[in-house]
Amino acid sequence: MVYMNVTCSLLVSGTVTTCMVESSINTPYEMIFIKFFGNETNKVYTGYFSNGMMHQTGPFVLNFLTTSSVHKYSFEWTSSYIIWSVEGIVIASEHGNIPETPNRYIIS
Repeated sequence: MVYMNVTCSLLVSGTVTTCMVESSINTPYEMIFIKFFGNETNKVYTGYFSNGMMHQTGPFVLNFLTTSSVHKYSFEWTSSYIIWSVEGIVIASEHGNIPETPNRYIIS
């Protein structure tokens, strides 16, 4: 079962930028994220929290600068896996211990 497909079209401004879904009221804390750090304009960080524990799958070096133009970053979240993609190309996947809590979508 697919829980959520998230695609963010972003021009990263050189500050910390995050596209994520997170549990808002339930414990333990759960989240899936794509994150950029302002001083690392050619890297993307991916990961998730499940049962309150962080699992990081990045960073991944990109062949472009995140500050140069708009790019598409996405993840697909199902009951059995999470797949992260950049411009439609899979960069990471995780199977097992996947978040199960309903989440809200946030870009910050």
